[in-house]
Amino acid sequence: MRVTVIGTGCTGVAAVKACLEEGLDVVCFERASNCGGLWWYREETPEPGTGTVMHMTVANTSKEMSWYSDFPPDKDAPWYMTHWHLLRYIRGYADHFGVTPKIRFNYEVL
Repeated sequence: MRVTVIGTGCTGVAAVKACLEEGLDVVCFERASNCGGLWWYREETPEPGTGTVMHMTVANTSKEMSWYSDFPPDKDAPWYMTHWHLLRYIRGYADHFGVTPKIRFNYEVL
């Protein structure tokens, strides 16, 4: 079965991983040039229809309550992770579980 996932935020990368575990033929389309979804802070104004966190954004749930069950965050990450820590965590998850090669960056789904 062929599956398409749209977006590489927290749920997108987890969905791709789940598809890979089930042996599905999965591809993920991401509008941006890297994964992380809204957690990828960018100085420039986002394109219409996109968003980004603010420079000083911190998650409002602790890392202990937010992590993927099979991929704990770095021990040095703060209890309430900043956008930078979460972005690094999401990208690390994607790399660790072989999700990144399944992502087609700079694609917009209409």
